[in-house]
Parts: sequence; structure tokens; C-alpha cells
Amino acid sequence: MNEMKISSKEIASLTGKRHDNVKRTIDSLVEEKVVAFPQIEEKVTGGRPLREYFVGERDSYVIVAQLSPQFTAKLVDRWRALESGEAKPLVKGYNRRNTCVHGARYESQGIPGPPRQGIR
Repeated sequence: MNEMKISSKEIASLTGKRHDNVKRTIDSLVEEKVVAFPQIEEKVTGGRPLREYFVGERDSYVIVAQLSPQFTAKLVDRWRALESGEAKPLVKGYNRRNTCVHGARYESQGIPGPPRQGIR
């Protein structure tokens, strides 16, 4: 069974923290071996590339607890809504199988993304 993922941007939105602070917290927790190394995806924006981390449910709880314990309940509620299908991921291009429509690959988990269309 493929594990669903949540992005560092979504964690930042849920906790009201800056995205760079969320990524710094994740990096620190990875270094301390508290959470697993996250899936990383870079997106080209108008200027610099945007780097997003994607983490599983367990690690997201740990990250939010580190960032802002009062928002842990929000995260629990969000995961319940995602898992029940009441809510959709805020990250465009992700489906329940945890594959990126834009062709990102998850080699570390052996989950290939769908074929890229129109890109050669």
C-alpha cells in the first residue's frame, strides 16, 4: 500500500509558519534521525526554484509537534479528512496513489510517476 504524503508548503499553511522555517525544522529532525529523509521536489517558479518536501503521516505529526504543538490537532483533523476523502490535497497534481501528475518519481520508494505527456 502506498503511503499518502503531505507537502512542507501545506504544513506551513496549516501551522501559520514560513515555508523556509518548516524545511529547516525538517532538515534538523532528519539530521537528528527523528524523521525519515523526505521526498524532495523542485518546481520552477518565476525566479528561484521552489523546493518542497513531502513527508508521510507519522513524520508530519512529529514536524508539526516540533513547530507548533497547538496546531497538532489541526494536522490530525487534516489527515482524517484526506484519508476519508472529505478533503483533497492542496498540492496540485497529487492523487490518492501518491504519484505526481507532472511526472515526479519516487525512486526511493519504488513508486514511478505517470508518463509525462508532451515532454520528450
